[in-house]
Formats: sequence, structure tokens, C-alpha cells
Amino acid sequence: EESPYYFNPLDLDPQFPDITPLKLMQDFNDAMVINFTSIGIQQQGCLKEIIKDSYNDLGINNEKTTWSKEISFSYIVDKIRNSKDKRTQTLKGYINSISDFNLFSGSEKISIGNILTGKITHINLKSLPESLRSLYADLLLRKVYYTLQSLGHIPAGDIPDKDKFRLFVIVDEAKLLVEEKQKAKAVLNKYATETRKFGASLILASQLITHFKSEILNNVAAKLCMRPGDKNQAKKNSKYFDVDPEKLMNLDRGVGIFVKNVHNKIEKETVEIVPTWERSS
Repeated sequence: EESPYYFNPLDLDPQFPDITPLKLMQDFNDAMVINFTSIGIQQQGCLKEIIKDSYNDLGINNEKTTWSKEISFSYIVDKIRNSKDKRTQTLKGYINSISDFNLFSGSEKISIGNILTGKITHINLKSLPESLRSLYADLLLRKVYYTLQSLGHIPAGDIPDKDKFRLFVIVDEAKLLVEEKQKAKAVLNKYATETRKFGASLILASQLITHFKSEILNNVAAKLCMRPGDKNQAKKNSKYFDVDPEKLMNLDRGVGIFVKNVHNKIEKETVEIVPTWERSS
């Protein structure tokens, strides 16, 4: 909340013509409904109209030449707060929580283009309430997905690894983003099956294998299992790694079982993780 860096989910980029104002408006609305399940149909309609009017106010439309203008999230917040419409006023509680944490505001903008061309972008969401953390991740991953999609598929065939991947997305404590929201798919479930063909690799870390749905586990090409916390967890991990529970319990600290799918053949090996501070340069 005190970071100067921010991500604007409604920002447009002429480099990516498939990501239109309508798509961003719909995505923002969808993400709000998923993460604030009490938002009703009328409120959804009001939110769409406010975002649409905000784009129009700033002269932003479907013409790419208008996309260099930026719609600030604070502009939308002000329109909601200053509205005399009773239906719109009911959105204040949701918008205030976003605004209070400066979720989409700041002085240094992070764009998906910057992420793709830069080195490492670290986004720490641990200080946010769960609903805002999930909302931010949902909108960011949507933007990443659509941006990569607009760049096209990665060519099939035997190509160098550096040409297979445009981006690595590493999610620590991934359990926070895989919980189901009523009938909507969880944030990571939606993208785990699709991003790879557009050049993104998802690396997910969590304390328990049961945090991940089968939809994710079935699409993971490589898995690493460290020593489980107890025998009950060892039995659960054994199911997914096809390793004897006793062997998992006997793993030393820093040692894990690495399982990978190579040309539809499962390969397993024991690996030792060397901390960065112990590695030679």
C-alpha cells in the first residue's frame, strides 16, 4: 500500500490491438464479481457504465491512436464517489477498499510491456486483504495472458529453450490464488492450461499438494516435492509423485524428489537444493 509502483488494469497499449477498451472493461467487471461475490446485477451494470463513460470523457475509444492516453483509476473512484445515483453509491464500499490500499494507483507504473522486456519484477501482495490480493492477481494474470496471446503461439517443434519462453511467472504461497470462488474458477486454474502455448511458464509453490486442483496438477510438466510435514501429508504426496511415503519422510533438509514428463515418459530423480548464499558465483 505504500509502494510507489502500481499496475493499471484499464490501461491500453497500441502495441497490443487485441486488448480493447471493451475487453478491459469486461475483465475488470468479471474480476470484481469473482472477488466481491455480493456485487449484484445492477451494480455490475453501473460499474460498466462508469468505466465506459470514463474512457469517453478522456477521448479513448476503439481507435488505437487514442490509446496513448491513460485512464487513472482515481478518476473512476472520483466518479463513483461523486455520483448522485443511488445504485452507483452502493459501489463505494468496494471501491473504497481498493482505493484505501492504492491497489491501482501510484507514481511508477508497471506495464506488461515493461515486464516482458525487463529482467525481474517482484510484486509483494502479502500485506493486502485476501479479496484484494486475489483481485490484483486475477487482473494482472488476465493482462499477461491477453498480451502473450496477442503475440501469437510459440512455434511447435524442436526449438531452443530461450525461444520457448517469453516469461516466467513465479507464485509463492500459491494456495492464496487457487481457492474456488463459488462457481468461478480460481485465478490460477484459469491460466495454467493456456499460458504455456503462448510462451509463459508458471512456477507454483505451496506447502501442501492438496492446495492445487487436478486441473493444475494434470498440466504441470515438472514437480518438486520436499520433505512433508507429517506422515499423513506424505501419503497424499505419494499419490501425485508415485514415491513411497516412507522415502519422502526420510528426505534430508534441502533434498527433494524431482518428477518430470519427458516425451510422455515420467522420469524421477533426487535433487539437492543449494541455497543461493552457498552457491559459487
